[in-house]
Amino acid sequence: MPSFSLPTCTFKEYAEAGRNDAQLVEEFARLCQNEQGLRALFAFTCADRAEWESDRSEPVRWWNIRELYAKALETFRPKQDRAGTLKAAGYEEDELTILRDFGEDFFSGLYRLHAIRFGAHLVHLAERGDAVGPKATIIRDGTSTMLAVAARDYRGLAASISGALWQSQVELRQAHLFSAMNHGLALDFFHIAPGEMPLRQELSGIVEDAIRAHRHTAESDEAGLPRIDGRFTLTESRPGQHCLRFETSRDAGGLIYALTYKVFRYLEGNIHGLTAHTARGNAYISIYYSLPVGKALDEARAIVESRFENSGG
Repeated sequence: MPSFSLPTCTFKEYAEAGRNDAQLVEEFARLCQNEQGLRALFAFTCADRAEWESDRSEPVRWWNIRELYAKALETFRPKQDRAGTLKAAGYEEDELTILRDFGEDFFSGLYRLHAIRFGAHLVHLAERGDAVGPKATIIRDGTSTMLAVAARDYRGLAASISGALWQSQVELRQAHLFSAMNHGLALDFFHIAPGEMPLRQELSGIVEDAIRAHRHTAESDEAGLPRIDGRFTLTESRPGQHCLRFETSRDAGGLIYALTYKVFRYLEGNIHGLTAHTARGNAYISIYYSLPVGKALDEARAIVESRFENSGG
């Protein structure tokens, strides 16, 4: 069967996962069989869905589709050094070592296109520590709008950022959080839901201030969380990686912050991704994270039942 006979919803179905990690990309590339099949499927997908599910109405989904296509294409045309654009921009080898610490998942995807914008700041963070503050910038990639954050990494960073965005009435669709673990750095991208209201110009400063002060992570912040009322599913999505899925018929506003706060405070999890979408009147949120060494999945499920369900104000 020729690869282009795959239904054009195939890209959409894979993109809904919100995480184009190596395992998903390899599976998708095998499905397409070869480069010609991948290119044909992408072309037919764009032609078939452009009118009724355009990138303007679904910018996050189409961003995921484009990244999945780019990553799958590289499985057929592997690159020797994906950090080559940084080297061409004048970064020295010791600086490239710091940036390469963000790993293959970062440099194989579309986020690497923004590495030059944050590279110098990340190098300064690694070299000067707390003397250098975080940097938050609103960036636009096609029809997608993202808040990109470069900062010293700490557990609870996702809650600090999502809490600041919630208080600023900014709705999220997904986020990918990259860590340079050997250097204690974070480079995070929060995809903002399309809306009619323009973003506040001071939003970057609000987020930077929240990161510096570790806001929205204190024990006292729990009393102000929105109510969490819905159905949880806790699974091991990859070896050593877990996913907390949440479904509710309530308004989803603030629930990303509430869940990232709970994962930080009670599961002691390191969050590296999240997705959120609505369908048929329900809201669906997924938080991807890793548990501390020694904390079993059954223990995490018991914590979710006792500390997460039907909680909040």
